[in-house]
Amino acid sequence: MDNDGVISGGIFQGEVYNSSTISDGTFRGPVYNWKTISGGTFQVQGKVANFRTISGGTFQGEVTNNGTISDGNFQEKVANFRTISGGTFEEVVEMNESPDGAKIEGGTFKKGIELNAYYPTITDGLFDGKVSAAEGYPSMLSIRGGLFTNAAAVSTISPDNLSITGGYFVSKPTVPEGSVSFTSVSDQNGGNFQVPVNKGWSKNGYNELYVPSGSSEQPNIITVKTDTALIDCRAADADVSIMSSVVSNGGNTYEIPVRGYGQIVLETEEPAPPAPPTTGDSDSELDSAFTSGAAALGVVLGTAGLGYLTYICGSSLYLSYVLPDGFIPSTQQELATVLWTTAGKPDPVSTALYTDISADSIELQKAARWCAEQGLLSDHGTTFGADARVTNARIIRAWNSLKKVPVTIQ
Repeated sequence: MDNDGVISGGIFQGEVYNSSTISDGTFRGPVYNWKTISGGTFQVQGKVANFRTISGGTFQGEVTNNGTISDGNFQEKVANFRTISGGTFEEVVEMNESPDGAKIEGGTFKKGIELNAYYPTITDGLFDGKVSAAEGYPSMLSIRGGLFTNAAAVSTISPDNLSITGGYFVSKPTVPEGSVSFTSVSDQNGGNFQVPVNKGWSKNGYNELYVPSGSSEQPNIITVKTDTALIDCRAADADVSIMSSVVSNGGNTYEIPVRGYGQIVLETEEPAPPAPPTTGDSDSELDSAFTSGAAALGVVLGTAGLGYLTYICGSSLYLSYVLPDGFIPSTQQELATVLWTTAGKPDPVSTALYTDISADSIELQKAARWCAEQGLLSDHGTTFGADARVTNARIIRAWNSLKKVPVTIQ
């Protein structure tokens, strides 16, 4: 059958040559598409050869793509000679040789891809299956983007033929020695972050991913979306903060330049306290200095016991009541000073100085070092993160931890 108009329904047993539009229907024989398929069911008996555009449909048999696939569900093998920019692929997709170059610009690939092309390029897509090149694969590969949740095994490709300048990898890719280096990106507090994929955000959050390391001359700009606000970003192997070079795009999304670092650590705010439960419980965590006022504040806030503390532990009302002079710290240095002073200003064991605190500020140095030694606050080797913003939840956690340190609280 030759189609020069629109097929919007029906059952077709034999071959169909489409020179116009297929928007629906059931096709049991081979289909040769020279223009647009936007819908329909193409059953397993009939293969589909696409020379123009597939933007939708369910394909139960094999598909050969010599045009563009932008959407659709593909349940059997797809041999790609041109461009895939969207769709869900249940089986392995072959990247085959083409004068125009085989490209993947988006889509979800559940069984991964197999490299057969001369110069395949990947710029986006979710790859839940393995990305692999056969032994002795003689050609090139360029990865500029995408999220790879399974192995990327491309060590058989010559270093001169491999270019990985973008993308996010759950497992560190297997590459030829001396070709591409990777940087781990993780959240210091174990929180999850999302990354761009298929013109949106990854469905799952990750607490560690690998990205190409870039260089100082050509940084690899990565984008992350964190659950809570980013308060510091550190090149952990260099022990320096790179927060000043991070660009915030709002909504807890950030662009981070990767300039050859081995490890990047994100420091994010503590999550907000959960909603109060409806029943009371033990008040064993309630600060003793706060006990006398708990009933009155309980009337104001309408909760009790541990549930009450959980509800108010991140509130300014609670902090202003229990902290000395009602002062609520806003930075890690201010919090360290409050804790250290409350403990009676004990001397730390180490006399080493932090590089981000003035060497002349002896008391600030002692306060920071002592809090780090007691496990009340975290440092970063030679730096303390003195100007890092602290949340109310972090303050109350440190305050409660102070009560377990064997010192006399002033």
